[in-house]
Amino acid sequence: MFLMKTAKTTQIINKVLTIILLLFFSSCGKIILISPSENTLQASVNILLNRPGFDWVEYEIDNFSIYVERSSYAQEQVEWLKKNSEYALNRVSLLLGIEVYEGPIFHQFVVSSRDKMKKLIGWETNGIAFPRHRLYIEILSETLNSASSHELLHVVAFHEWGRTDSWINEGLAVYADDKWHGYDLHALAHYLNPDYSLE
Repeated sequence: MFLMKTAKTTQIINKVLTIILLLFFSSCGKIILISPSENTLQASVNILLNRPGFDWVEYEIDNFSIYVERSSYAQEQVEWLKKNSEYALNRVSLLLGIEVYEGPIFHQFVVSSRDKMKKLIGWETNGIAFPRHRLYIEILSETLNSASSHELLHVVAFHEWGRTDSWINEGLAVYADDKWHGYDLHALAHYLNPDYSLE
């Protein structure tokens, strides 16, 4: 049987597949963010907000919805987090040549440990971005701080440029942070190449 593919048919198929995949992966303890639609964005945020073992508090500022765990170090540092998020957006905008960011808000989730990150998304990492959804997750605790420009750059660059080669995207994200594995980027470059030669 021949099925004529129309824009409406494609839209319906995409919504059904998105719902099926979101339900499947949320029941497996993994999250996969698939479609850039607003409905899927809200579904993705809701999956994170309703993940068992988390009690989120939301703070809204001009360009961000920041979600922190109740009674966490991040909640104690929320004023710093707000300033840091705006600073990160300004730094990223400057690097990408954006005069004034006027896009939709970003959803920033902040957890207290790599273990909490694993409980939230299914694997350990210090930070992760889901660019299609303007959503990223970082860690802030008394011993670990991954709240920086890095993940935000992935999100903004995706919306400004679309998908790019990973080396460009990751290289710019590291540069936006001015750090690599906790080391000052410029001090590390000088250590590796003290005479600044290209040889």
